[in-house]
Amino acid sequence: MRRIEVGHSPADQTHLMRDYFAKDGSVEAYEPHTVREASGMVNYAFVTFHQAECVDKAMSERPHNLGRQTLEVSLCNRFT
Repeated sequence: MRRIEVGHSPADQTHLMRDYFAKDGSVEAYEPHTVREASGMVNYAFVTFHQAECVDKAMSERPHNLGRQTLEVSLCNRFT
């Protein structure tokens, strides 16, 4: 598995997020998504790494804090 899901990701910050996760290894793709829920807009993203070992590194470094925001990082079990 080479993919993680990032909850509470900042909207419109693709370059910042790619750079942040590049510390764990080479990022192949960063796919931001926004969904509307009853509580408002929710931002999340999928990060695909070139190597599976990068996922292990990203998972071992939890929690991930970007500024004042804590990112919820989990193994991706979705195919979207």
